[in-house]
Amino acid sequence: MNILKLATFACVLLASGPPPRAAQLLPPGATAQILDTGYRFTEGPLYDGHGGVLFTDLWPSNQQATTPSHIVRYDIASDTSAVVDANSGSANGMIFDPLGRVISCDRDRRQVSLRSAANIAVVESVLVDNYLGTRFNGPNDLALDVAGGLYFTDPDYENRGALPDAIYYLSPAGALTQLRTYLPSNNRRPNGIVLSPDGKTLYVAVERGKHIMAYDVSPGGLLTNDREFARSDITINGTPINPPVGPDGITIDAAGNVYAAVQSGVYVWNPAGVRLLDLPVSQRPNNVEIGGPDGRTLFIAAGTSLFGVELNVPTPQNGDYNGDGTVNAADYTVWRNTLGTNANLSADGNGNRMIDAGDYDEWRNRYGNVLGSGAAELFNAVPEPSFTLLLLAASVGLAACRRR
Repeated sequence: MNILKLATFACVLLASGPPPRAAQLLPPGATAQILDTGYRFTEGPLYDGHGGVLFTDLWPSNQQATTPSHIVRYDIASDTSAVVDANSGSANGMIFDPLGRVISCDRDRRQVSLRSAANIAVVESVLVDNYLGTRFNGPNDLALDVAGGLYFTDPDYENRGALPDAIYYLSPAGALTQLRTYLPSNNRRPNGIVLSPDGKTLYVAVERGKHIMAYDVSPGGLLTNDREFARSDITINGTPINPPVGPDGITIDAAGNVYAAVQSGVYVWNPAGVRLLDLPVSQRPNNVEIGGPDGRTLFIAAGTSLFGVELNVPTPQNGDYNGDGTVNAADYTVWRNTLGTNANLSADGNGNRMIDAGDYDEWRNRYGNVLGSGAAELFNAVPEPSFTLLLLAASVGLAACRRR
C-alpha cells in the first residue's frame, strides 16, 4: 500500500468512526414486536434457514397425556404458523446437525433426540438418555461443536432428584462426560448454553446463580478456566437488584456478543463481559436465537409469544466472519477452521447453511472492506486456500449434490 492510499484509508476511518459495535447493536427506535402469540409457554426458537422459525410450546409435565407440548413453525413471509410436532415430549432447546436434522432436548422424555430432516415429529434415534445408568432429570438446552460433539444442560426443574444439576459433553464417538455439577441450592439450574464463534469458549447460564459462567474449551470437549462471565442481578449501571430468577436461554452473534433471556428483557454483553444494552420485552423472555433471511433478527420466545427485533449485527453475507467490522485475513481463518461443517455458520457467506468453497469466494470478493465505509485496500495479498482445503470443499459440494 503506498503513502497516498494509506492516508486515504486513514481519512476514511476517521470520517466513518469505528466499526458498528455496542451503541449500534440496536437500531434507534427498534423494539421487540410480537410475531406470533396464543401459546402457553414458548421456548427454544431456531431459525430453519428456509424462512421459518421453529419454537416449542411447553405444557406442565402432569398435562402431557391431555395437553402435550408441541413444536410450531412460524413462516416469516406469510406471517402464519403451523404445528409440526403435536407431541414433542416437551422438546425445549433445539439445534441443527450437519445433515439438517434437528437435535432436541426433550424434557419429559428425559433424553436428547435426533429428529428426521424430512419430518421433525419423527425421532430417528435417542442420542443419550442416562448417565451411568441413571436417567437424566430433563435435558434443557444444547450446543454443537465443529467436531460434532454435543454440550447440553440437565437441570432438575421437575424435582425428580435423579442426578445433580449438570452439564454434559457427548463426544462424536458417543462417549458421555459429566463436565460440571451445580450443587448449592442458590447456584443450580444450568440452562442456556452456547459456544463462542471460534469454538474456544463455552457459556452456560445458571438460573439460580443469576449469572453466566464461561469456560475455556480444551481438546476432547473438556473445560478449564472456570469463571463468572456476567451477572443478571445488577442493572446496566451496576446497581444491585433482586430478580426472582436468573438468565434462561442464551445465544451469541458473529462478533461474540452474548444475549441472555432474563426476567424483564434481553441483556447483551460483549466478549469481555461488558454489558452493552438491555432490550425490554413486554412478556418474560425464555430463550433467544439470532437468524432470519439476512441473519439480523433476534427471535425471542417470551411468555405466550414469539417476538422479533432487527439488530445491527455483523452478518456472514458481508464477509466479516469474525464480526470485527473489517474483512481481512482473520475472517479467512474462521472459514478455514469451519470448512466442511454447518455446526458453526459464522462463515456461511453464501447463506447455504454449509461452510464451503462458495463462502471463500464471498469473503475474497469483499476482502479489504471496512463495514460502513466501502472498500479499502488493507492488505496486498488475499490468502489462498491450500489444495487440501479446496479438495475438502469440493468433496463437501459433491456430497451435498448426492444428497439432493
